[in-house]
Amino acid sequence: MTISPRISSSKFKFEFKFRLAYKIILLFILLFVSAISALQYYKQQLLQKEKEYVKILNELRLEKEITSALLMAIPKIQERFEYGDIENHFGRGEINCPDELSLPPALDDIYFRCNPNYLQCFFSGNAGNKNPVVIFNSSSGQTLTIAPLAIYPAKSSYSSAPRFYTILSKSNSSERPIPNYAIKMTLAVKEYPQYTMEILLEDSCHSTYLPNSIYASPNTSKGAWFWDNYQRHIFVDKFMASYRDIVEWIEYGNGDNTIAIPSSREFWSFPATSLTPKQMHAYCAFRGKQLLEAHIYDAATYYYALSEQAKQRPSEIDKELAYTHAKELLQNPYPWCENKIDSFVFKLQQDLERLKRMHPQKRFGILNNLRSLHPDTIIDRYLSLDNCQNLFARECAEYYYFPVYSSNGTSWSGLYQILGGFPEYFRNPILSKENLKISSFYLSINSPWQALGKRAYWDEKGLLPSNIHLYSSKNREEELEFITDFFNKNTNPLAGLHFIDHNKRDGEKATDGPLTIKVGFRCMEFTY
Repeated sequence: MTISPRISSSKFKFEFKFRLAYKIILLFILLFVSAISALQYYKQQLLQKEKEYVKILNELRLEKEITSALLMAIPKIQERFEYGDIENHFGRGEINCPDELSLPPALDDIYFRCNPNYLQCFFSGNAGNKNPVVIFNSSSGQTLTIAPLAIYPAKSSYSSAPRFYTILSKSNSSERPIPNYAIKMTLAVKEYPQYTMEILLEDSCHSTYLPNSIYASPNTSKGAWFWDNYQRHIFVDKFMASYRDIVEWIEYGNGDNTIAIPSSREFWSFPATSLTPKQMHAYCAFRGKQLLEAHIYDAATYYYALSEQAKQRPSEIDKELAYTHAKELLQNPYPWCENKIDSFVFKLQQDLERLKRMHPQKRFGILNNLRSLHPDTIIDRYLSLDNCQNLFARECAEYYYFPVYSSNGTSWSGLYQILGGFPEYFRNPILSKENLKISSFYLSINSPWQALGKRAYWDEKGLLPSNIHLYSSKNREEELEFITDFFNKNTNPLAGLHFIDHNKRDGEKATDGPLTIKVGFRCMEFTY
């Protein structure tokens, strides 16, 4: 007989409870370890996210500071563009950019304003400046250095070096919106070259605004006439277009490369005088403008003043009064004074008339032979630097360099060099055969043609004496006297103006070959 062991129920219950408690404890430990692991992983994820967020915040903060630095650099570069050589490095002979700016001795520093070639020289570090950058100290204490990038193609007219700028106009670019003409530059931070900003600099230096008012053209061959520019905004170029402007048009606007450009850059600041009227129109169109018209030139140069009432567009009641007022004041042919009797030209002519009466035997030829009378002649007394800057006539060339880009001889509206110097061509929609301002260095300082409103006709077929005619005078004797004075071979104005012959060095005289006339021009802009 087999005897089976008997297990008590109390012992079984204890072992069962022990195993259950063990499993529960083990499960709790596993859950606890899992929770700790999950918490560690979550903490690591939070730390990683925090690092990413901090990185993003730092990047945003850096981008904000870089953007602020770039934005703060823009007015600095705009100021440099608009004011040019404000430290007068040119006056101290410290500008050294022969490929960009080979400069004549008598040059006003206004030439450097809104001049992209000066910007190229400046940011190359050769304009007398030691540090051609903008420095910005960030809030974190970091120094940021901002400067334009030389990333634009080199141009054959200048040098093989990359350019700091390019020229945009509506005639050569599909970018929109852009001004009629602008200089495009790309700014970058030296410490973070991946951050860049493109800017457009608009030319605000070379034109003047003609206020809304009533204007009158002078007494031409068909008499005075009046007009107003109500609701039209007219901007007129302060200077005649220069050869530098024409080179820029050729390089950036597919301009006419058949135009004769002086080989020496010293003459690029001079008025461009080798263009045909068709080429003049094309250049002005490149700048978003058109060729200056004769009556606009009269309005911008004749000194006049209207009453406050008449400055507004007149009603039918006060229009006649306003026109009469304008007619009375539009009689002064010299723009630098309000009354012609205060002008040195008028005083000179009066002195010469008195001299004629004193020496009747010298009446003929006295105007050209005063120097043979006495060393201190009447004309010599009037050839001061100030007078010659206002009216650069034939005699002035014997004493002074031509004042290139001079701000002297300014009209009431801000046009420069409006008498003397180079003859100037206009489009004349009213009187087509009065299209040439004849006051110039071809004439004596006492010539009656050295005045506003004196016009001749250029037939546009060439630049020889035979292409210039007078239609503003019905007096044939007066016309012949003018022609003789203007083209006198014995007193060839080119002989004294060595700087006009582009193939001659300083001090050398022009050849005695055929005399050609050098005619400049300006542009204007209409907006409505």
